[in-house]
Amino acid sequence: MLKAARGWGTTLSQLLTGTEGWEVYDRLLVLALAHRDMDLCPSGAGPEHYMDECDGDTTEIEPEVIERTCIYLHASEERQEELQKETPEKGLLVGWRDGADQEDVD
Repeated sequence: MLKAARGWGTTLSQLLTGTEGWEVYDRLLVLALAHRDMDLCPSGAGPEHYMDECDGDTTEIEPEVIERTCIYLHASEERQEELQKETPEKGLLVGWRDGADQEDVD
């Protein structure tokens, strides 16, 4: 929740209670999060992990590449390919919704 508050440009206490300003625990949490973020590996590869877990000699973790297909990303990429072949209407908004839970209405 602290990251959400930071993303919205507010404090955690204001997000939770509506009280404006910085409380003592807001300052402590921000400092703790900054300290934690400094210890994270900056590579961005794999799941979020600490820098001391990067050295292959000190860990027994064997990284494994996994592949997953996101149906929404797949549909979006297909639509982008179609749009490159044709000129869309001006102001056309393309969105995605999961039609699997929709009942057929006659």
